[in-house]
Amino acid sequence: MKWNNKWLAGALSLQILLGSSIAFAEQPAAEKYRSIIQSGNFYVEYGPKGWGLRDYVVAQNGVRMSGLKLEKMFGTTGYPAVRYENGKYYKFVNKGTVKRDEEIANKEWKSYQNYESYQDAVVVSDTYNNAIVRTGGMRSFDVGFFGGISGGGEYPKKTTGVVLEESNLNNPYLNPDAHWEKVRARLSLPAALKIFAYNDPYMGHEYGENEPVFTESGQVEDNGKQRICDKYTSVLKDNKGNVKAEMLYTAIYDEKGNLYKINKVCKINGKVLPVDELEIVTITDVLPEKAIDMPKSKIYAADTGTITDLLKNPTLVEEIK
Repeated sequence: MKWNNKWLAGALSLQILLGSSIAFAEQPAAEKYRSIIQSGNFYVEYGPKGWGLRDYVVAQNGVRMSGLKLEKMFGTTGYPAVRYENGKYYKFVNKGTVKRDEEIANKEWKSYQNYESYQDAVVVSDTYNNAIVRTGGMRSFDVGFFGGISGGGEYPKKTTGVVLEESNLNNPYLNPDAHWEKVRARLSLPAALKIFAYNDPYMGHEYGENEPVFTESGQVEDNGKQRICDKYTSVLKDNKGNVKAEMLYTAIYDEKGNLYKINKVCKINGKVLPVDELEIVTITDVLPEKAIDMPKSKIYAADTGTITDLLKNPTLVEEIK
């Protein structure tokens, strides 16, 4: 009988350990996503499914491009936004980028509003001694970054590009309205994907931020359904090494084991503030056809205060046909 009791106790302990190992293991797809992004060859699309604008970031062989997908009744159209290739940055203006500017100007972009409320809370907090927190990812555009909003409900019928040599990014004569100093952030993956892409070369980081650490797996209710999820925590420290805030990520998976949403909140000063709710369309190393191609467009030199710039006569660099 004593042997049986020991055996039962051992079996119970093993069961607890096994249960713990399952509860504290990431979903199988997590490592796949991490490997895809770290390879530098990927296509990531995110945003609300259905009609409207979504975002994408694509990378291959050192070339990187971000853009927007506009889904309409009769199909989906891609609109490139920013590109890096061979030491040059490109910005494009088209229907998609103008529509995004309009969304932000009208504060119709939920993620932008959430990011704004989070930033306000952190900046006024004594926790950071009024330090400004640097955002990371494409979730916080500035109005006019792509060239302004066209009036009268009209949109550009063609894509137009502007190019700047990487070595000129710190040129003091650059047109300040062009915001070239933020062009790298426009090539970043969304900040919610730091759970897989923290060390991505284009990813920005919050003040005092540490890499998100996996904490547990579990279930969460989402849209009335119980979903499998993985949870991650990233601590934010002050310059003395004290933990002042936490970023909490919840990666939610669908019935097929694919990531479809990431919720991100900030715990600071006893409050929980929403930062982002990111809907994932796809993370893949199989690039859609022509996804990385340079768009058909006229490419002009960036405004660097030359005489031709002052005369509003930009220099045509090349035309992609």
